[in-house]
Amino acid sequence: MPMINAHTRMLDILQKTSTYFVEQTQKGLTHSLASVSNTYNQLYFSYINQDTNKDIDTFANALKNYSKEYISTYGALIGEGDYGRAYKLGSYVIKIALTEDSFQGSNSNCTRTSRITNEFNGSDYSREANLSNGEHVLVSKFIQGHSVTGKKVVEFMNSKDRVMYDIDSEGNVKEGSDKKLYLIDSDMVFYTKNHRKQSIASDEFHENLAVIADTYDIELSLRGWVD
Repeated sequence: MPMINAHTRMLDILQKTSTYFVEQTQKGLTHSLASVSNTYNQLYFSYINQDTNKDIDTFANALKNYSKEYISTYGALIGEGDYGRAYKLGSYVIKIALTEDSFQGSNSNCTRTSRITNEFNGSDYSREANLSNGEHVLVSKFIQGHSVTGKKVVEFMNSKDRVMYDIDSEGNVKEGSDKKLYLIDSDMVFYTKNHRKQSIASDEFHENLAVIADTYDIELSLRGWVD
């Protein structure tokens, strides 16, 4: 009988010891996996930071290695509009569409936006790029400065024979630390009537301007929209 009790106690000790070691091993494994994951994220973040120090073409091309989730996690959210969110990564800003169709409109697509912002800010200001899933995004240089509106915007637009519908909206145009003006959002930027090429599309758009004027109670002729 004493032998049976001793044997039972021994089995109990072995079981508790085994359970303890298993628990410690699991804790250690969890800690190790967390450490590995943290190290991986640090290295990955360091890798993309290296890309942000390169020229815009190299950075835009490198974005095919990154996902939307990664950019939204490690990028700093600096703006959000009707079409997308803007994240700052190093010296660049990446604009990501809110929905699949957000950048499909003729005024908001990345190709048009890049073309017009480069027209105002210089040929190396922005690029259209693709993420790892093939999604189109807009890449542009980060401009340190403050928003300007009103008369300054009108004069800035006139310098390129353009007009901006929403001249009083914050964030569309910024004055950089170098005192230069930069076009940030071009969704509502168009050529003046005199410059606009004649086409069915442009004629239809021009005809709709009167409706816009009535809706928003503005005088379009003062902004170069109509004669």
